[in-house]
Amino acid sequence: MRIRGPLVIAALVFAAFFAGYAGTSSATVLCTKKIPECPGNALPVPEIVPSTMTSTAAVFTQTLGTSCKVSSLELETTQDLGFWPEPLLAKVIGWKFSSCSGSCSTVTALTPREAEFEALREGSPPTVWNGNGTLKIILAKFELSGCTGGVVCTDAGSIVLKVIGGTPHMNLIVSSGSMSVSGPPSCGTTNPTLSVEYSVMTKTEGLWVEPVP
Repeated sequence: MRIRGPLVIAALVFAAFFAGYAGTSSATVLCTKKIPECPGNALPVPEIVPSTMTSTAAVFTQTLGTSCKVSSLELETTQDLGFWPEPLLAKVIGWKFSSCSGSCSTVTALTPREAEFEALREGSPPTVWNGNGTLKIILAKFELSGCTGGVVCTDAGSIVLKVIGGTPHMNLIVSSGSMSVSGPPSCGTTNPTLSVEYSVMTKTEGLWVEPVP
């Protein structure tokens, strides 16, 4: 089944223990309803999940600072490993930036890139599942061109986004995701960072990352 329209990101993680399912092998899926309705409302895996995401400005901070007003992300979940603590395997098949300004006018994300979803317990001690987690994009790589002086810079590194489930949308937030920079000296010598927040709108009641048996 293929889901169309505004972004629906499928997230699946694995946990050994979950209240009511202790001692059983369990997986975590992204559901359109919260527990206890979650098991019957999970999104399928594998799944291509097109995105039409609104976002805050995507800011690449370094000596050549660049900010992009619009960004979109497209993911494909690839494999449910079915046991804890392995994450859902996924890949980035599209990551776009536009309306960029600052020292560079164009940002190109080089894809595909592998990704992993993980659900997280919260609280103190962390014992409660609230439908939140993380999305780790492994070895993300961005080419910044149209820069001052005609230089081309490359930012690379693994980016971790905080996934906040909810209704009517899910948020993906990365703040100060540290990377390395390569290119001419004017690209900078310190580690650049990426800061951005995506608001993921859906046609469903909402989206939550929840563990199920």
